[in-house]
Amino acid sequence: MAYIGNSPANIQQARTAEYEFTATAGQTVFTGVDDNGLSLDLLNANQNEVYLNGSRLVSDDDFTVSGDTLTLTSGAARDDIIIIKTQSDVLNAG
Repeated sequence: MAYIGNSPANIQQARTAEYEFTATAGQTVFTGVDDNGLSLDLLNANQNEVYLNGSRLVSDDDFTVSGDTLTLTSGAARDDIIIIKTQSDVLNAG
């Protein structure tokens, strides 16, 4: 059978995850288990999007990532909501 583009043996798929943290006053570091019991996994992500109360933050200006730890450049206020969306490409090694 002919294929246009990728064959089933080399299709890439995306894995996405969304983490939600509720900040304490002045909190800058987010790691470990989120509000929904998910362990923050940034090591395999090709792309991270971070939102503070719905506003998208800019990488390196507003936050940095080191391992599985996300650090804000300035502290969040108490009860601020931090949403971290990650995406990684998974290669089908079929």
